[in-house]
Amino acid sequence: PTRRLDGALAYARTHGFEGHDPFDGLNSLRLRASRWADAPWAQLLVQYACQRAPFDLRTPLWVLSAFSPKGAALAMLGLLEAYRRVGDQRYAEAAYALLGRLKACPAERPEGVGWGHPFDWRGGGGLVPAHTPHAGVSVAVGRALRSYHRTFGDAEAKELSDGVAAFLRAELPTHEDAEGLCFSALPGEGRHLHVSHAVNLQVAAYLAETYRQRYGERVRQLIHKAAAYSVRAMRHDGALPYGTRRFQRWVGHGPTAGALTALYELRGALREDHRLVGALGTDPDEFRDDWDRALAYYLRELFTPKGIPKIAPNRLYPIESHTLAHALAFCGAVPLPERHAARAAQIRGTAFRLLRKFQAPDGSFAYRKGRRHWNRTPYM
Repeated sequence: PTRRLDGALAYARTHGFEGHDPFDGLNSLRLRASRWADAPWAQLLVQYACQRAPFDLRTPLWVLSAFSPKGAALAMLGLLEAYRRVGDQRYAEAAYALLGRLKACPAERPEGVGWGHPFDWRGGGGLVPAHTPHAGVSVAVGRALRSYHRTFGDAEAKELSDGVAAFLRAELPTHEDAEGLCFSALPGEGRHLHVSHAVNLQVAAYLAETYRQRYGERVRQLIHKAAAYSVRAMRHDGALPYGTRRFQRWVGHGPTAGALTALYELRGALREDHRLVGALGTDPDEFRDDWDRALAYYLRELFTPKGIPKIAPNRLYPIESHTLAHALAFCGAVPLPERHAARAAQIRGTAFRLLRKFQAPDGSFAYRKGRRHWNRTPYM
């Protein structure tokens, strides 16, 4: 694995840690120069054509590369983990370089800070300008900053990671009722249009970790009600839909893995904080059965019998490097029960073997493999 990491690190350094994202099509200079630049249909067409095409469209469309805070944060987490395991100073130096880039581009908020995507993108709620703080991006950056602080004691990294929690807590709660609450992916008036169960649970897990041992009553409610909201949306077979709107009822590998990891972390926080249990009168592990049901669904429906990660329950192709990474990250972050140990070992072995086929000689990883073709766009 470190040889694969070394290759990817060399590629990233060569490109200044800048590159492309599956949804960065609106960074197209050709689109910006056209008379349809502001037309929603043209923006959707270019955005999803770049994301789904079986070949590279970014070169003919002149799509600009950029520094991705989320990509940098995920790379930083991996580099810090590698440094702690093998002590190679190169990994610490690369993490420090990424830390400097992240410190230079936060979006200041009335309370705290956030980070967003370095490109405009169009979602269900309309056009979202570049660098608009996004919950998923901000949580990833916050985790990387917290990991750096724990490894090297950087006080500014700790301050910024706490600032992320302040932003999430102040601006993103939505859909609140007596029994549940959901965190939106975006701030603002239209935040109810940008709801994802994976993001909701990840925000709750981040707050639980940030305020560990110093919960206030409002934070207790936020954490518990967010978990209850998404668990309530789970289907009887354990499937968790992507979001709450009618066109968001689909189930995907990445969102499911992210939601499962966050729910596992939330269960740990709820068990640990006995004051929370006393305040809310809840079972310290009340979501155990729901997590077990979702885990069984994930291992059964989102992998083939041979352990190949599937992009969706009914779709093996395209096989994406992102999906392989999600599977490996989940198996690395969550200690599975003994009854699933053999399945987890099979998944890890299969994912590593496939990743070897995805990595090019220059260290980059191809985006996806179809039945008969490859899209070798090297997303950063």
